[in-house]
Amino acid sequence: MKRKIWMVLALALVISMFASFSLMGCKEEAAEETVEETTEEAAEETVEEATGEEEAVEEEAEGEIIMDDITISVTLHGPTAKDEQDVANLENMLSIAQKKYPNLKMEIEYFAFQEYKEQMLTRAAAGNVPDVLVFPGAWNNFFAKNGLALDLRPYLENGDFGFVLDDFADVALKAGTTIDGKIQFLSKSADSMVIAYNKKMFDDAGREYPSDDWTYADFAEAVEALTIEVDGETIYGFAPNNIFWAFMPPMAAYGFDAGNTPNYEYNVNSSEAVEALEMIFALYKDGFIMPEELKAEVGGAYNAFGLGKCAMTVVNPPAIPNIKSAGPDIDFDLQIFPAGPKGSHVSFAGGMGYGISKDSENIEAAIEFISAYFTDEGMLPFINAGGLVPPLKSMMDNEAFLGAETPPYNLGAWSAQLEEAITIPFVPWWDFGNVSNALIDAMYRVNVEGADVQVALDEAAELINYQITQYLEENPDDRLLD
Repeated sequence: MKRKIWMVLALALVISMFASFSLMGCKEEAAEETVEETTEEAAEETVEEATGEEEAVEEEAEGEIIMDDITISVTLHGPTAKDEQDVANLENMLSIAQKKYPNLKMEIEYFAFQEYKEQMLTRAAAGNVPDVLVFPGAWNNFFAKNGLALDLRPYLENGDFGFVLDDFADVALKAGTTIDGKIQFLSKSADSMVIAYNKKMFDDAGREYPSDDWTYADFAEAVEALTIEVDGETIYGFAPNNIFWAFMPPMAAYGFDAGNTPNYEYNVNSSEAVEALEMIFALYKDGFIMPEELKAEVGGAYNAFGLGKCAMTVVNPPAIPNIKSAGPDIDFDLQIFPAGPKGSHVSFAGGMGYGISKDSENIEAAIEFISAYFTDEGMLPFINAGGLVPPLKSMMDNEAFLGAETPPYNLGAWSAQLEEAITIPFVPWWDFGNVSNALIDAMYRVNVEGADVQVALDEAAELINYQITQYLEENPDDRLLD
């Protein structure tokens, strides 16, 4: 439009001046030609300047999508209302996404954890599911079966998220994938469980630190040797963050197939499980593993470890800040889980992730918002807090991670454990309490009542699988995809 206006004005000016100069006769021809040339040059220069201005505007807008105001809704859930850090992190992601979508706005919605799934089903029936969904891997199949979350695989394969699919850590990708291959969410962290050990306690006991080829025989020996009395107080060799993590990793390392639940059975009485739990039950019986009631008195295993009341514990990335808070001066490092008889260092992985509502009308903007997290700038606040291991392989050795305010400690432990971690099995998560309680009861039967380990675990398996059957009858939507 600017170009047309300038051309018309320039042409009118030339015609007007030509008419005036014509009246002056032939003797003015030379002057007339000079004026015409000058005027045409000026007009052309003006048009070129205007064109250059247009091109400059276009260059400034390159990479930026101009659109009407758009608001994406983002869910948060948990046992308590969203805190300031949650909001700050999401706002940081929004500011990154706004570089491409300057008119993008965000609305944060909070749901209590225990009512989240029901709320999503209700919202889905009303066609009002939030654009960006935050949920754990345990809900993958539930979200897929009920059509709540968009399958992100096609968008990842097309490069819409700004990174190649192969760059995602396998275990982190697995955590967000359903049994039929749909990718329901992108994990916020490549979370896996590793062993944290107090270096000073190992030094004082004259023991070598755990190595990447240690076994459960080495573990049991260290747990016993590191359990000592100090001023009338027992310092324990090991304190798992919960009883589940004392039982499940060794069971899996010994060959128990924790993820094989085709008939919704959880066979904790297999020969592999019996062999592993016989060892763990004995460590509890002999007083080398911190009892649950003592952990509760000091605020849990992370506090116990940070306060120097145990030599080893089980941690995932979000646990590191808790340990540092309890014991800011503690000198500790990380190592992968011990190996079972077949050399496998099995641990579990899981975590939370970002998904997109299947019915979202703002899919492109939601993708840009989530993509903002998977950048140095987007992930740095989380890395500095010590609450994650980057899920992108390309970020494992970058400056943002290595220079984090909270040390990442032995990066090799995280990397190696991710190679052998398996995603947390579906059934135990929604029957978590029943599985743990049944195994605790089995340990009591063995250690206190003198029952045979196989017999006690047979009873535990029968109870667990009965409870699973009952649960599924009452909650058919929680079945795996059929």
